[in-house]
Amino acid sequence: MKNRPRALALVAAALSVMGIGLAGRAAAHSWLGECKVSFDNEFALEHVYAQARTTFGLRTGLSSTGDTEVCDTSVHPACWVYRHRCFSNYINVDDMTYGHFHLSFEDPDLTCFADPGDGGGAGFGRMSGSACVPANWGSEPRYLQSHLPDHWIKVWMEDRVTHQPRVFDLSEIYVSGDKAIQLWFKRTDGSWWCWQELGPRKRWKVAEWAHDLIEVRMRGSAGAGSAGPYTIRSLTIQD
Repeated sequence: MKNRPRALALVAAALSVMGIGLAGRAAAHSWLGECKVSFDNEFALEHVYAQARTTFGLRTGLSSTGDTEVCDTSVHPACWVYRHRCFSNYINVDDMTYGHFHLSFEDPDLTCFADPGDGGGAGFGRMSGSACVPANWGSEPRYLQSHLPDHWIKVWMEDRVTHQPRVFDLSEIYVSGDKAIQLWFKRTDGSWWCWQELGPRKRWKVAEWAHDLIEVRMRGSAGAGSAGPYTIRSLTIQD
């Protein structure tokens, strides 16, 4: 099968060295179907602080009036970076290293900054004559981009009612850009597995191995030519 990764390794014994802990068991599948998690989903962007208008996806909570604001764990009972609806649940894509990741714009014409006066500050826009016109940040095509290659990003499924982790499968990951990634995943038996390198510009079919998961983690590959941020175009999740 095209773009099927090989050399899957059991790596649970190395986790204490790398500082990656183990979490509790998650609830069982409901098998509702398949969700494609892209990084320009309007619902998800509306629930990121300031719609990541400067590309910075910051950890976000909701105010008492339901507005997005930068997360304060002393105030907000729940926070997230990017929260994509999957049937009645959520797929959370969370930063683990730098306090943010980038939800970068595809359009190279977004080169100026404009402030629409909505309280969220300035964001990327397009020049129209001598004026910078703010983009419609919630509907612009985007992709996820790490800060640096050592940036750990976590993916997990949240039960919308209990807010606890749910079991899920990862069917596909689309690594774009020009940098490879490492892909790690934790199964319900507590074991961690990984591919040390999944190359760029490919849709990797991983359903045969990445099933019955509690979480997925990724970072840049340690291989040659890995300097610089990595980019992810989409994830396909089975709930």
